[in-house]
Amino acid sequence: MLSRSLHEQIFKNCAFPFPPKTYTNISLEHLKMHGLDPAQSSTLPSTDFVLPPLQGNNLLEHFHRIGVSLSEPYIPLAKRFAEAELPPIPDDWQLQAGWTKYHHSSDGAGYCEHVPFPAHDDKSEAMLTFDVETMPKYHPNPILACAASPNAWYVWISPWILDPSSNSPEHLIPLGSPDMSRIVIGHNVSYDRARIQEEYHLAGTKNRFLDTMSLHVAIKGISSHQRPAWVKYRKEKQDAIDSKDEAIEAVIHLLHDVEQQLDGFRQAVASGLVDDKGELQKLVDLQEKLEESLSVQTSQSASDPSADTTQTDASLSDVLLDEYASIETSQKRWEDITSGNSLVDVAKLHCDIDISKEIRNDFMTSTPSEILENIHDYISYCATDVRTTHSVFKKVFPAFLQACPHPVSFAGVTTMGSGFLPVNEEWEAYIDRAERVWQTLEGKVRLGLENLARAAVKEYKVSSSDGPVTGTWQDDVWSSQMDWTPKIAGKSRGIYPPGDPTVRSTLLWRNPLYTNHGSYQTSSDSAVDLSSSHDIPSWYATLRADPLSKKCIERILPLLLELSFDNHPLRFTPKEKWHYCPSNDTSEIALLPTASKKGLKTGTVLARAHSLPLLQDGSMTSYDVDLALHLSRGAKDDDVKRDVLRLAERAYRKDPAAAMDDPWLSQLDWSPVGVDINGVPTPKVKKSKVDKLPPVYWPKWYWDLTKPKKGMPPGFLDITTRNRYAPLLLKISWQGFPLVHSREHGWVFRVALSPTSADSQMDPATRERLRRSNPLNFYHPDDEHLANASGHAFHKLPYKDGESANVGSPLAKSFLKFAMDGVLKSSAGDELKELVDVGVKCSYWISARDRILNQMVKWEDKAFIMGFPDTATATNHSPKETESQQTELTEATATLGENTVEIPRDKKWGIIVPQVIAMGTVTRRAIERTWLTASNAKKNRVGSELKAMVRAPPGYAMDIELYG
Repeated sequence: MLSRSLHEQIFKNCAFPFPPKTYTNISLEHLKMHGLDPAQSSTLPSTDFVLPPLQGNNLLEHFHRIGVSLSEPYIPLAKRFAEAELPPIPDDWQLQAGWTKYHHSSDGAGYCEHVPFPAHDDKSEAMLTFDVETMPKYHPNPILACAASPNAWYVWISPWILDPSSNSPEHLIPLGSPDMSRIVIGHNVSYDRARIQEEYHLAGTKNRFLDTMSLHVAIKGISSHQRPAWVKYRKEKQDAIDSKDEAIEAVIHLLHDVEQQLDGFRQAVASGLVDDKGELQKLVDLQEKLEESLSVQTSQSASDPSADTTQTDASLSDVLLDEYASIETSQKRWEDITSGNSLVDVAKLHCDIDISKEIRNDFMTSTPSEILENIHDYISYCATDVRTTHSVFKKVFPAFLQACPHPVSFAGVTTMGSGFLPVNEEWEAYIDRAERVWQTLEGKVRLGLENLARAAVKEYKVSSSDGPVTGTWQDDVWSSQMDWTPKIAGKSRGIYPPGDPTVRSTLLWRNPLYTNHGSYQTSSDSAVDLSSSHDIPSWYATLRADPLSKKCIERILPLLLELSFDNHPLRFTPKEKWHYCPSNDTSEIALLPTASKKGLKTGTVLARAHSLPLLQDGSMTSYDVDLALHLSRGAKDDDVKRDVLRLAERAYRKDPAAAMDDPWLSQLDWSPVGVDINGVPTPKVKKSKVDKLPPVYWPKWYWDLTKPKKGMPPGFLDITTRNRYAPLLLKISWQGFPLVHSREHGWVFRVALSPTSADSQMDPATRERLRRSNPLNFYHPDDEHLANASGHAFHKLPYKDGESANVGSPLAKSFLKFAMDGVLKSSAGDELKELVDVGVKCSYWISARDRILNQMVKWEDKAFIMGFPDTATATNHSPKETESQQTELTEATATLGENTVEIPRDKKWGIIVPQVIAMGTVTRRAIERTWLTASNAKKNRVGSELKAMVRAPPGYAMDIELYG
């Protein structure tokens, strides 16, 4: 209900008369009869205010005019582009960094020229179909791009792909003046837009992007519930076509055999070798029948007089596709008039174009040198995608205008696709804070599982012959499910014979039989003394002797400072010196951009020539940026020395498991060295000869968990909650019934057929479900022991995907609620409680971590101006507000992790271009995997404050209700 003032402003010339006074009096009398006094009623506050004037005579005209004003001049440009034809794809490509324009003339002649951006007749192109290729394994930046307009073809090549060792990958693609109205077409074009240089500016651009994937979804898309049925139908359809194709090939081969037999029989009859007793006629009749059958299948191809009859066999598949599509033409199935969202499916549906995307996998797996070697093929592939995308656009855009004719629809699509998110240095602090809290909590869980594994090995020691020496693992329902076959633990598992010089190069505390006094126990309980003095890690001893020595600055301090380049931790090897790995594969290395072009490697990274410029431009990050800058400038005063010792102490006190999981600390030399009470290394004492000790045996399950892993020391125990042994070490039960793992049915729980104490703990719903359900049967050979388990029945854990689905892990996110409710319990201590606590606190970060870390953030610097105001002259936060925000942040940090340290950071600003799909659902709702997901910020949920990291620059403000 609107007040009269608002009603008169919105609905012009539509006044309502006051009710007759007689009716008003009757109403008042009724209220009085029931004891209701209108004078005592509450009065609503006035909502009258002056609205902006309507853009027209009514609301319909108002919104139509606004839609037209926002859509101009982009709708006319898009309509012209949908009617235009692209020039032919060039036959050859010129390899040079930046944009190359390929001219085409009507006589077939053409030439190319280098241009700063797509332009024609000295003006930026106003209509482009655009596609970008990247190598995600190395970095998110573009390596090449193709664009096409009605005037010419354009190709952009990154300097990095032409010479990775001499150029930085930090290159974006320029499209021309941001003040020119431009329409850009692409398939999932938001991915391409994030690689355009002009889009990273606070003033925005007049570029508008039309996504052929969104347009397809709006007119012929399918919902997530329809997708499985569509995939199944497509597969069945293709299988039917393949079957018919095979049948026709069989007829062709049979016809070929009959023709050969016929020719041979005729020659034999002519030469008098055989008598014709009607066999010749039978072969002729068979030949005619086969030809007639084949002609029926190929009749459609015969209607094309230009068809090459020698290609009949190759065209059979196409003929069958057409024939299959013509079935039930009077009533097509819904699967025939829709498709998935990929360019392959959309092009086939709308344009009947078949394209192959196999070459796309090369960008995921190949090295830069391999891409460069065949770059002409990859440019042609990208250009083919551009041509296909334009063909799709010519079909789907007119259909979209017909389905959504209102100009507001078009304006909404283009507006949703042109937003950006400003962030400042708090973005990095947020990621660093969330990562540290998560790693700390995750490290506690990992350490708890490691302790349980070591405790199990100590409790049930094994020997070479008769299984367990002490303890009875067979009587434990959880331990008995692990393989206790004895295996000799050797050097690959961190066990060295006495006197071996490499014994100190391993982390001795990784050995489950290692004692706290510098010795390890064998299966015969003998001990070998390894150290008679106090031991500290080798790197720590070196640093304490001289914190600013050459060795410390070159080899130790870069790791303690946690230096990273482009979010990749720095690594050091004697051969490659300081470098980083763009992907998870440590064999693929990249040198720092400040490294010499002559191929000289970086031996000292903390130097003016290397870390100083990289830290200043933000491409290199550090745990303590200020200290890294001081060291890069060569500072060696007492304050610097004190800060270095503080940094070393922090690393030295770190949990060993967390240290080995840390990409920087794991590179330090943790081998123990003896020191006296003053910290001075003690001289090595020649040890007396020790008799050869018996071998050390571990159970096979523990031996498997410590198998050698690249980048980890020998004996590293690799166990997480995703490991199958974790529920067994935790000794988890479901409502008092122990969990058992089945090869056939996944995780199940065991119920004794005779009454037990667990029966009284069972809730009525579970008791009723067990009464109605049949026990599981086991047919897999690995489950023979379960099939022969007399006195017990086995039932599946209830699962969200239904009773037929197997539970892969009872420690998964979907089972956290059962652990919180006490349905899942552990008999091994408080580790399950800690695991649940981590699961609750880190559930958001675990699920969103990869998407957040992969956000493509570009920071403003002197070489890349984004238009942010000078922070020294403008501010948009009051001191009280800033203090309040800092207090909340400190409280949240203290709640989640005690060891989290806030790092002071220099003020800086950057932009994220979100990859929004303007119409990602059949209801034409915009989707974005990170920023448009519903999540509430809570102090006990790590990383849930994500959206608060979008900050208004100085002098700006955000209206969060603007698009509500």
